[in-house]
Amino acid sequence: MIDEILGRVQKELSFLRCWLVPGEGMGDAYIRLRMKASLWDWEPSHDEDRTLKDAIARIAPQFTMLDLNRLRSLVKGAEEILRRGVPGAIVECGSWRGGALALVDWVFRRRNESRKLFAFDSFEGLPPPGPGDPWMARRCYYPGLCSARPADVECALEALGGPSNQLTIVPGWLSQTLPSTETGPIALLIVDVDWHDSVDSVLRFTHQRVSKGGLVYFDDYDCWPGCNTAVHNFLEQQGVARSRLRRVGSAGAWLDKE
Repeated sequence: MIDEILGRVQKELSFLRCWLVPGEGMGDAYIRLRMKASLWDWEPSHDEDRTLKDAIARIAPQFTMLDLNRLRSLVKGAEEILRRGVPGAIVECGSWRGGALALVDWVFRRRNESRKLFAFDSFEGLPPPGPGDPWMARRCYYPGLCSARPADVECALEALGGPSNQLTIVPGWLSQTLPSTETGPIALLIVDVDWHDSVDSVLRFTHQRVSKGGLVYFDDYDCWPGCNTAVHNFLEQQGVARSRLRRVGSAGAWLDKE
């Protein structure tokens, strides 16, 4: 409940996003408060959820900006991939410090599944917003926004006991690294890149690699308008109805690959 209230407040007071970003004092404080409050409010009723709560507490908020609702949704997505038996790697575009990728890997390893992991990120921060993004994105932007280090991703996996031999970290701008990196089939694609052009690049270069029955998760859907526009345009080009998108709370959406 607290997590949902904080999410709605952030969405309604969207002008505060300029200050609610990691690396800024208010942003770091907000993310820490949001996660602590959400974990405190969550009272698991069985051992499986208690184990999950402990795992999330080990990587959030140090290694991920995702709120509790979206992290739990990612866990359900990973479990759905396991139930369906979808082959392929776990690919995250916009990894930041790797917490979300580490949590998904944790889910697979608990089921004795070993999957290749790919972490795509510039590790220099977000690129400048483009013409497809709102004025607020341009106002909030500064070089180095949301920057991290490749070593952070490795630390996130280590925090959950993950082996690094399955991890491939791919530094660089997505428009350059995605076409030239061989991932093989993709079972789960996590798209957390904020801006219109970045989302468009991910979909153009990776969607065809997603296995039948695989899942694509858009973290910034309904959060940044440029993400919505890029997703909608791509779906239209592919002849896929928008109704195929499954919303996640106040931000985020899932897409099944047919």
